[in-house]
Amino acid sequence: MKEPDLELFVSNARKTLVEAQVLCQEASMRISGAKGSLSRWQQEVSKIKFMIISLKNQGEFLYKCILKVGIGENLIKKEWSQGLLVDLIDSMKSWQEQLTTRIAQLDGVDNKLVSSDDNGEHVKLGDFIPKENAHILNERLKEIPIIRRQIDNIKSQYSNMMKKVQEQVIQTKLKNLETLFEEKYGPSSTGSIELGESYLLEMTNLEHELVEYLNSLTDHFDKCRLLQSGELQGQNKQELLEIVTRDNSELSSVLVTLRDTIEDVDKLLLKFRITLEKNMADGNQLQTDIKKNVSEFQKYQEYLVIFRDISELISTFRETCLQEIQVTQELCDFYENFEASYYKLIEEADRRRSVAKQMADLISDCENKLQKLSNEDHKARERFLSLNGDYLPETIWPGKIDDFTPLYSLQYTIKDI
Repeated sequence: MKEPDLELFVSNARKTLVEAQVLCQEASMRISGAKGSLSRWQQEVSKIKFMIISLKNQGEFLYKCILKVGIGENLIKKEWSQGLLVDLIDSMKSWQEQLTTRIAQLDGVDNKLVSSDDNGEHVKLGDFIPKENAHILNERLKEIPIIRRQIDNIKSQYSNMMKKVQEQVIQTKLKNLETLFEEKYGPSSTGSIELGESYLLEMTNLEHELVEYLNSLTDHFDKCRLLQSGELQGQNKQELLEIVTRDNSELSSVLVTLRDTIEDVDKLLLKFRITLEKNMADGNQLQTDIKKNVSEFQKYQEYLVIFRDISELISTFRETCLQEIQVTQELCDFYENFEASYYKLIEEADRRRSVAKQMADLISDCENKLQKLSNEDHKARERFLSLNGDYLPETIWPGKIDDFTPLYSLQYTIKDI
């Protein structure tokens, strides 16, 4: 039997292996590229899902936290409807009534310390107080109907906004987005199963087949080199030679089968790309819908800015009212203390009159005593002159000897209280 040409076996094995390596590497690169595209698209799908979840959470936050609690319960119900239109109005009416009552009370009290004014009218305590702030709360209360209309208008806009956010945004647009996403990319959707499971499994299986082809051809090339080295002898060599001879004859068919497998790879990748492109087109539509919803939220944000501006105007009005209530409270306290101090002043005037009377009585008594003493002095002078006058010249005490003017003079004034 003719000895086979081992050099030819090695050459054929090397040539076939190199060609197979090139074919498998190119096919493997195409599969890797497809897997990379799939991975990037899956990341994009995750982003779309995240955006939909974020929009859903934003819608719930807008509806529950901002509209329902923040504006509805805290602002409209508590701060406006109760705090402003009930509590604040009641407080303004109450303090305005107290202020009016105190002013009327002062206008009804005659000033006993002054008889009358230039027109002969009785002077009242109310004539001494400033009254430019007597009706500041009434003026504010006149503005309440305007504020009430603004609040009613806001309530109407608020109700419409609540309805739109609940029905049009959350229950319709966002729900449709979520449903569409589940249909296109949910775990049970055809596209997700094909791309994430079927195609990926087939690509992996084909990769394994390509690896098996390369392993088989590499093993054949190694066997040919082993025979060529001459290390095997006897029965082992003969058995290996038979295997190598048979495999050498099948190399061309192996290449044909390998090309068929690569053709299966390309067919699979073509279907994969078509499916992926369809999914990407659906994703683009979803992203367009997401952008529309984002724009919708931006529109509601503009509405919220209007709410904020009106709220600031109403808050400014409320703060002004509270400041004027404080002014009214201070006026009421001042008027109360003014009236109390007036009555204390009456007591003080009576006290001073009493002191003045005591002083007048004291001086009157003093005058009587001085007059009595002066009379006695006058009689004593007369007796002195009667007994001694004829013997004393006037020049001895010029102007004094026969002077009968009183020794005292009393000048005083007591204020009329």
